[in-house]
Parts: sequence; structure tokens; C-alpha cells
Amino acid sequence: MINPFAFKIRLLYIAWTFVLGFIFWFNITYKDDTTLFFGIADTSEITLKSEHGVTIEEIHVVEGQKVKKGDPIMDLNRIDLAYQISETKNQINQLKAEKGLDFMQILAKMKRISAQKKSRYAELNAEIKRLEAQLQQNRTFARQLDSFDQFSSPSAPKNSPIANRITTLKEDLRLQMKEFDVQLEALNDLQYSADKPLSIKSKRLTDSLERLLEEQKALKIRSPIDGIIGTIYHKKGENIRPFDPYISVHEKNPSFVKGYIHENVYNKIKIGFTVKVKSITDHSVAVIGTVVGIGTRIVEYPQRLRQRQGQSIWGREITIHIPKNNSFLLGEKLSIISTGAGP
Repeated sequence: MINPFAFKIRLLYIAWTFVLGFIFWFNITYKDDTTLFFGIADTSEITLKSEHGVTIEEIHVVEGQKVKKGDPIMDLNRIDLAYQISETKNQINQLKAEKGLDFMQILAKMKRISAQKKSRYAELNAEIKRLEAQLQQNRTFARQLDSFDQFSSPSAPKNSPIANRITTLKEDLRLQMKEFDVQLEALNDLQYSADKPLSIKSKRLTDSLERLLEEQKALKIRSPIDGIIGTIYHKKGENIRPFDPYISVHEKNPSFVKGYIHENVYNKIKIGFTVKVKSITDHSVAVIGTVVGIGTRIVEYPQRLRQRQGQSIWGREITIHIPKNNSFLLGEKLSIISTGAGP
């Protein structure tokens, strides 16, 4: 008769043998196909700086506040900029006054010559009209009196003193009008030639003023992205040295994961591989990411990713891009699983 207790022990032994054999087979079969490592959720952060020394006039946000692109976050001030704007405006106004004075002098002379031209034209034209009327009257008399053959013949009026005087006056009128036009054209050229250096200087000052006003406008700092205020490095009224950061803004959700893979298996990950990124605290939160960067040297793991505190672990940094519409927290520890699938 078989001992029931011995039979159960035998069945348990067989079962354990089967389980251990399956685990051994599974490890042999899949250990090269699956790689598990860990990382930390991170995001892109924009740190705002100024190439000039500035003073904080107003702060419109607090750390951790959500902002939209274009929202005002800080007002800065530059004392040197206000002085430069005022000085440039004064130079432009002074130049306009000098330019206007020269222009008015030339314009007054042009008006005076134009008036002389008009007066001389009216004077000579009236004399020509008077002589033409007299010549016409003489022709009428010549037709009535047969004794005045020299007037009645077709060639007589052309050779008469009055006709000659009319011809002389018309030529004199043409020459004098031409002389007036030459003077006016010369003054017009003088106006533009005298104005050219002033115009060049005026444009240079105007361009400089526009640049300064743009710099002044840029002192009203607005959020460059939809995101969250990170660090405010200074308080209201403090002076900031050139190129010192004064505020940072980062995206709302993590955009990448900084992972670390052990030095013994780092060659199992390549750029372009797809990986599954999961939350350690909530396994239902997971996304598919892509390996976009692999470190070129072996580095020590961060403390948070070490299994035992104080134990040194070494490996390579792996950068993984993940979709922005994820539910991970910034700085959250994540598990990363790769099956070696490439693009």
C-alpha cells in the first residue's frame, strides 16, 4: 500500500522540478530578447537670461504656476536703455530742425524764381499780343488802301519792323523761360544733394531708435511656451548681472526619460529601438517610447536608481523620447522594457 504522505511529497517534488525546469528554459530562451532597466522622467526646460544687466521691476507669476505661451511673467528694466532712447530721439529732432532749415531756404529761393518766371512771361507775352494785334490792324488797313502795296503783298508783313519785333520777342521769351527752368532744376538738384547726407544720418538714427525700442519691448518678459514656471532666481527690485538666469519655464508633462542600462548588457540597446515605459507605482500607466540617444561612456548610476544605497553601479545613459500626452510625473522613477524592436 502506497503511503499517502510519501505520494504527496513525490508529487510536490515533480511539480517543483517542472517549475524550475520551465524557469530555466524561459531564461535561456528569452534572456537575449528582453532587456529591463530603469530611468527618470524629465522634460525640456527653458532658462531665460539677458545679455545686459537688468533690474526686476515686477514678477507676475509664482513657482509651479501654469502659464500659456505669451502670458506675462516678468517685467525688467535697463537704465542705460532709457538714456539711449532719450538721447537718440534728441538727435533725430535736432537733425530734423537742421534739415528743415536748409529745405526752407532752398524752397524760398525756388518760389522767388518761379514768381519771376511767371511775371516775365506775362510781361513779354502781353507785349507780343499787343504787337500782333497792331500787325493785324495794319494788314486790315493795307487791304483797304490800294496805295499801300508793301502791306498788301504777302511778303510785306514778314519784313515789317513789327513782325521782326514779334519774332525777336518770342525768341527772347523762349530763352528767358529756359534760363528760369535751368535755375529751378539746379535748385531742385541742390535740395536733394544737400539732403542726402542728412537723410543717411537720419535713417541710421531711426534704425537705431527702432532697435532700442524693440529691446525695451523685450523687457516685458512673456512665457515662450505652454508650461509651468520652474525656478524664479531673483526677487523684485534685485539687480541681475549679464547672462545670469532670472526665471525658467518647463513643459507640463515629461517629454523624455533619462535611463541607465547596466554595463554588462548595454550593447543590447540601439538608437531607434522602441521601448515600453511604465510607471513603477501604477503599472497601468505606460507609453511606447523611442531610443534617441546613447551615452558614449560608462557612468555611475544616480542614487535613486541603485538597488542598494551605497552600492556603486555603472552603465550607459539612454535617452528615450516619449509622447507628450502621458500621465507621468516629473522626476518619477520608471521601468523600461526593450524587446530590441527597431524602426
